[in-house]
Amino acid sequence: MKVTKFTTCIFLFGTVYFIGCDSDKNQKALLNGRWEMKYGEFNNQPAPMLQGMYFQFTGKNLTTNFNEATHEETTPFEYKDDIIIKESTPNVEFQIVSLTDSVLEMTTELRGYDFKLVLQHVSQ
Repeated sequence: MKVTKFTTCIFLFGTVYFIGCDSDKNQKALLNGRWEMKYGEFNNQPAPMLQGMYFQFTGKNLTTNFNEATHEETTPFEYKDDIIIKESTPNVEFQIVSLTDSVLEMTTELRGYDFKLVLQHVSQ
């Protein structure tokens, strides 16, 4: 009886673990391509100055003009547990709120300011 419970627990843990890994891979695959700003907020207020911002995910690289200087830069990025980590100095983390094949909503904090970004996938 103990062996059966133990085996069942191991099986369930393994299944949940591998489903979680596949989920991360599927979500990361959805990120590929160019995303352009549809709507943005700065400290919970509409931020029209964010129009024109974009994110381009290609393989392991992220190209964006969402930075303090608003110039285009390409850096490696990591995706894990609904967080995009832009590997720059300093690293910038974007928390994914929702991701579909057409809309990416995420939040971040830069220098004490909160941002909400809603981006639309652009076909190229």
